[in-house]
Amino acid sequence: MKIVAYGTLMSNYGNNRLLRDCSFIERIIIPGIQLYYSGGEGSFPVARITGDPLDKIEGEVWDISGHPEVLPRLDGLEGVPFMYTREEI
Repeated sequence: MKIVAYGTLMSNYGNNRLLRDCSFIERIIIPGIQLYYSGGEGSFPVARITGDPLDKIEGEVWDISGHPEVLPRLDGLEGVPFMYTREEI
C-alpha cells in the first residue's frame, strides 16, 4: 500500500519517524487539495479536497507494504476516524 504524507509526516519533520522503516518513493504535487491550519494553539495541517485545480499541496509518496504496524500508527496520530478520514486519490 502506498500513502501520501504531507505536513509533519514529510521527511525532516518530527512525525516522519512513523515511516522510518518504509520506502520513500517520490515527492509529488497533488492538485485539487487545499492545505490549511486548524488554527489556535497546537495548530496542525489539514488537507481538504476542493477539486479546484488551483489548489494544490506538496506531499511525499511512501510505500508502507510489508509494515502492517504503520497504518494503525498513522491512524492513531491522525485521529482516524474522528478527526480525519482516509481518501483514495
